[in-house]
Amino acid sequence: MVDGRVVALDEPEALKRRYAATAGGPLPTLEETFMTATGLSVEEASAEKE
Repeated sequence: MVDGRVVALDEPEALKRRYAATAGGPLPTLEETFMTATGLSVEEASAEKE
């Protein structure tokens, strides 16, 4: 979720596989997957709430 919107909904491993094709290379971490899906780091997304 970003700004109250669901940007991707699936099991963690399925999301990693989905965004690995976008990023290329090995399976990304869940944090890397989040950054690819949202364009934000976890810290940036957290800061937007404040």
